[in-house]
Amino acid sequence: MAQSQTPTKFVTLFSIAIFTLFFLQMLWLGQTVGVSLFFALIMGLLTAGLATMSYAYKGFLQRRSFAGKKVSSQSTSNHQQRVVEIDVPMDKAFDFAMEALQTLHKKRIPVPDDIWVKMDNMLPRTQHLKIRESNKTNGIIQAGLRGRALGIPEFFDFSRIEIRLEKVDSQTTRVHIDSKANTIFDVYDFGKNLHYVNQIALYLRKESQQSTAESRLSDSQSDKIQGEDLDDSAQNSQFQ
Repeated sequence: MAQSQTPTKFVTLFSIAIFTLFFLQMLWLGQTVGVSLFFALIMGLLTAGLATMSYAYKGFLQRRSFAGKKVSSQSTSNHQQRVVEIDVPMDKAFDFAMEALQTLHKKRIPVPDDIWVKMDNMLPRTQHLKIRESNKTNGIIQAGLRGRALGIPEFFDFSRIEIRLEKVDSQTTRVHIDSKANTIFDVYDFGKNLHYVNQIALYLRKESQQSTAESRLSDSQSDKIQGEDLDDSAQNSQFQ
């Protein structure tokens, strides 16, 4: 609900601003109040119409970006959350989480396959990761993603990512992944934050499964070696 209300507020405020500026400009040019009000109203309505169509189209692209994907928060919001449990101790889970974040570094910013969006992003933009906080003891990681085009960084993070680790038992860790737009202007993120939480969750599960498989293989080989040693010992005792 909040996401649908935000474009409406932007359209209303922007239209009022255009109406006011145009009205004052017409008065400054020497027009009467009536004429100024008339033309200012026309400009305000035109602005509102164009802005509404723009937001409606972006809303369509937003919904299309979520089609067929695992939606973590059951919505097409620019704030996405995911919780996964992995079968590794908390210390190792923290290391995996740090590695998962690095998979986002210096990658192209995901955008929908749409001609108008691509024209709006003519310069290739990459996303650069910045770790804002890293506390292994408390199991908290906070990071930001900032765009960069032609080597020039942007002034603000467009997304903030927070990972919180919770110890379930000695071999299990619950990981809370949270990714959201960092500014109020990024109402429609075209699924970027959903992409981030899903990619981090996928990396954690993959590394956890691989770590578990390697641990079981190591234990199996150790048991096999111990069994062979016992057999050799038994055979030697028989010969003696």
